Amino acid sequence: MTTCQDDKVTIKAGRNAWLFARTDRDAVDRADAIQTGGALLKRVLGNASPLGSRSIFEVVQSPKGPADVGRFIIGAARPVLITATQDDRPVLPLGDLIGRHEDCEAFRNVVAKRVWWVSVEFDWRGPDTVIDWPHRAVNVLGFESDDPLARDWLLVEARHIGAAVEPDTSLGGEVAEEAGEVAEAAAKAALGAGKLLLFGAGAALALFLLSKVSGGKNR
Repeated sequence: MTTCQDDKVTIKAGRNAWLFARTDRDAVDRADAIQTGGALLKRVLGNASPLGSRSIFEVVQSPKGPADVGRFIIGAARPVLITATQDDRPVLPLGDLIGRHEDCEAFRNVVAKRVWWVSVEFDWRGPDTVIDWPHRAVNVLGFESDDPLARDWLLVEARHIGAAVEPDTSLGGEVAEEAGEVAEAAAKAALGAGKLLLFGAGAALALFLLSKVSGGKNR
């Protein structure tokens, strides 16, 4: 097992689960914590991906999935699911422990009054890959910093869950699928509205004829 003592972590083929601690000093909300998590993982997982699967574009969130879960396609990590909370530290799914921040010999700290816990699950569709232990920090001028006591992001725990959970996917495919579902729903809504309109016109005509018949009898 590769541990944080080596300042490395192994990304294993199949489903992986990671937990990050994130700073709150930029006062982000949950959506921004998830989106910036996607940006961080583009650097980490994108650079770790085989050359043929890397994307040169900025990471874009997929429209698929629940509203409170960020879904990204990042190189060989397809898909990447991200959630964020400032509540108690989440527990990762059971699996083989790949590395844990508490195993580090050197002390490293995330600057936060109330830390964001960013949970990540992804299906890795590349070979087992050893990378530097993920972390990131910038100083007050916006330049990248390597101060171990002033991290903005730090991987806290990493586990390998097992085989990939979802079928392979692509961002283009998911966008097209979502667009198709939206178009289908819109068509059904339009058809339903048309039926209601026709029903309304028919009901109005029936009421008009009924009033005519009733009126004729009363005269």
